[in-house]
Amino acid sequence: MKKIISTLAALSVVIGAAASSYAPVVPVTCSFAAEAEEQAYIFDNPTRSFTEGILKFNLFTGFASVTGVVTDEPGSVEEITVPEEINGVPVIGIEANAFAKCTALKKLELSKNIRIFNWAETAVESIEEVTVDEDSEYFTVSDGILYSRDMSTLVACPPKSGIKEVRVPEATVEIAPFAFSLCKELEKVELTDNIRTIGAMTGDFKGGAFYGCESLSSIELPKDLKMIESFTFAGCSSLKELSIPESVEYIAADAFKDCGCIENVNGIHYVDSWAVGSDKDIETADIREGTTGTAEATFIGTSQLRTLSFPASCKHICTYTIMGVFNIPLERVDIYSPAFPERALVCMAIKEIYVHDPDCVITDSSATFLPYWTDQLALTDYTDDDDTDVKTITRTVTQNNSSSIKKALNTALVEIEEEETENGLIYKLDDGTTFSADSTPEEISEEIAAYMERNKKATKQAPRYYAPVKNTSRRKFDTVIYGHRGSTAEDYALKYRRCFGVIEPMNVTVGPKLYGQSSSGLQYLVYDDHAAAVLSDASKLDNEVTVPEEVQGVPVTAFWDDTPENTSKKFKVHLPKTVRSIDREEITGANNIRYYDISEENPYLCSVDGIVYSKDMTKLVRIPSFYAKSEDIVIQDGVKVVCPGAGYGLEYVRDIVLPSGVEIIKDNAFAYSKELRAVLLPDTLDIIGPGAFTMCTELIDVTIPDSVRHIGYEAFKHTAGVKNWNGGGYIGKWLVENENKNDLSAIKDDTEGIATISFGSSVTIPRSVTKISWEMTNISGNGFERADVYSHVIECDAFKNARAMKDIYIYDPECEISLGENTIPAKYIVKSGKESNNSSQSAVTASGLTRTTDDGTWSTGKDELDDVVIHGYKGSTAELYASLYGRKFVALDSELMYKNGDLNGDGYLSVADLVSMKLYLTGKKEFTEEQFKSADLNGDGNADVFDLVSYRKAVLAQPQRDGIL
Repeated sequence: MKKIISTLAALSVVIGAAASSYAPVVPVTCSFAAEAEEQAYIFDNPTRSFTEGILKFNLFTGFASVTGVVTDEPGSVEEITVPEEINGVPVIGIEANAFAKCTALKKLELSKNIRIFNWAETAVESIEEVTVDEDSEYFTVSDGILYSRDMSTLVACPPKSGIKEVRVPEATVEIAPFAFSLCKELEKVELTDNIRTIGAMTGDFKGGAFYGCESLSSIELPKDLKMIESFTFAGCSSLKELSIPESVEYIAADAFKDCGCIENVNGIHYVDSWAVGSDKDIETADIREGTTGTAEATFIGTSQLRTLSFPASCKHICTYTIMGVFNIPLERVDIYSPAFPERALVCMAIKEIYVHDPDCVITDSSATFLPYWTDQLALTDYTDDDDTDVKTITRTVTQNNSSSIKKALNTALVEIEEEETENGLIYKLDDGTTFSADSTPEEISEEIAAYMERNKKATKQAPRYYAPVKNTSRRKFDTVIYGHRGSTAEDYALKYRRCFGVIEPMNVTVGPKLYGQSSSGLQYLVYDDHAAAVLSDASKLDNEVTVPEEVQGVPVTAFWDDTPENTSKKFKVHLPKTVRSIDREEITGANNIRYYDISEENPYLCSVDGIVYSKDMTKLVRIPSFYAKSEDIVIQDGVKVVCPGAGYGLEYVRDIVLPSGVEIIKDNAFAYSKELRAVLLPDTLDIIGPGAFTMCTELIDVTIPDSVRHIGYEAFKHTAGVKNWNGGGYIGKWLVENENKNDLSAIKDDTEGIATISFGSSVTIPRSVTKISWEMTNISGNGFERADVYSHVIECDAFKNARAMKDIYIYDPECEISLGENTIPAKYIVKSGKESNNSSQSAVTASGLTRTTDDGTWSTGKDELDDVVIHGYKGSTAELYASLYGRKFVALDSELMYKNGDLNGDGYLSVADLVSMKLYLTGKKEFTEEQFKSADLNGDGNADVFDLVSYRKAVLAQPQRDGIL
């Protein structure tokens, strides 16, 4: 029995690591002692070891432990008595595996001094009886079962005791790990509701409390039980019925393995209202409605699973619900459940995740949904075209299941590498752990889970928004998260830079069934199951308006103001508990509201001093446009998101202070607030959405914190705080606009961030840039044909909308280019087949804020397309990116870099170098040592105006190359 228990316990520790928050963790030399300080004893570094009789002991300072049996035939030992003392010190514990070879042991006698041992590490299947000295302060025996002295813990039932029925005392509050394991004659156990834990973590072991009790047919779990540990009922083949209490929140892996109460429905294994396992060949997993939760490893090694659906009833989804990094082809997950935890979906093939509940509580971790799915068919070959310097990547792919994989782990990346050895292919984790390519899915999952547990510290790091290409990368594509507008899924996608798609609400009716109007000036749009209240006729409205809870028998769930902008009346509005939204979803604009008052019973919204917040205070929803209580507004603590149009068209507000904790300011949040003079942005801010401060013509006092990494299109259009420099609009070290949509003569050398803007015919990204907004190149200005990138980073989707870009030059050999096929587009439009030019299109992004996939709307079948060429150095990340995504690649001549006047490193002397020289001479640009030497064309040791004359002559003498001159 010892070997079996050790194996199962070890597995439960690994795969159940994520559930440790539910189980008490104590030292490896766990004690059932009455005194907490007794746990201070540890069996490390003995002063010496010796043998007395058949027992071997370790001696420590002031105490001793039993460490084994010394005999030629340990399998014949039937009785062991542990002495009180040895060499004048008390024997206080039994170390792990001390009696592992005593396969015939029937009786174990414990002295009064024994206080430390684990039954799972001590027991063998043959034990019939355990006795304890009646003077023991630590243990006692009642009806043949070992308890802690105070009866609070049921420690062990000897497997061969013959006990068939057990009634656990009222004083007992916990069942120790493997307490009843392999009690094959046990038929019935009566537990009281005082029991809080069954098989909770004890040292290195947990679970298995009733493992192998093959005759057990009757047991009722306590009503307040929170967790069912690994292998708790594994092998209980006679247990045909079991009710899982509503209190249970977590079920660990294999808790019901081979248990008689499992019901198989369409390949999914259920115990009562929990899904606990599945068939290996299942293809579609629609967890049935009414299911309360999913256990760890419900879907493990399911090599054919393609789709998975969690119903709305599923309140408890355990981590590692699906576990199969390498072998599960799962492509789509539908989530209807009210919450979703991190690390529930450990699978590298998921392409689409649909979050149907707009209020789903998604755990705030980048490991909740992985950012990419990995192509199982990897690019493996490329060829050199002998006649040109263009390296053409073949589009032919071959099966390569053993290629390297990188998976997102919380906020870090886990490297899983392959290595060919004399003994065959092995996989290696980045901490040196290795395992065979022949490992089973379960074994691989165990290694990954253990690694993740060892690296929990990664959760303390700052979020990692993208994964740069590396030599170990495989081809990866964005996993798309689908959700409703304004949902938690959209907020999650924004924070973690995930691609987002909109789930369009189902319309059961076309428009309202009934259009109602009251004499008070309130109008109602009435649908089958809800209604919207609208302020319409200002002449009939009082200055205070009360919206009813229901109209025509349905609840009023929405409200907005539709009175004319020039009306003289300004309204205080009282909203009922039923209202969920303010303002029409598709329209953000000013209103004639001066104050909002919301029922305290409203579960969705609340008002503080007339300003609307989400009920949990994490979102600023709406400041009335005619809010006049104060010219200075301090937004409440706790807010993380400023909703679209939350402060749109403020008439009187001059100063706004956003609290620390705000991460996202969404579309048009404070647009057209004409009196706004100052905004304090916190150092937690990450995203400033498109149009956020557009037309804030008096806004001078605004500073962009270092934490900001994305600024949307026209976020600061016509804002007073924008400073012009050579055609570019700057706030601090952020380039936020291109005033004339033409070529910027240069981007300032100290620029750190670039917002989503429109460029002219070319763009040069300087080395100083470390923050590039996604979809940096807005499609309305997509006419530029060439990009020169000196920056060390190209973030996701940076050039996605550059639909006329023929060439991109990447001069940093180690540039961190984000994985994903939309970072650099594959094609550009040579000739448009449309009546109007593509540059007149609006941006591809649906909302202007969330990342989206390339839906192909930028091109028609009539457009003439050609390949974008990536230029970079051999062995660079630019070449690797081209290889991964099958793009054309031209190698730059590294010998010519920064030679003979080439200041931008593109290998040629051109007008771009002449411009760089002018900027250097006017103090607007700095040179590296290599550039300075290159700029000294006349060889006098200086880079000055005399060299500028030489530049002009040299550039004019150069033949035209590739459209550069």
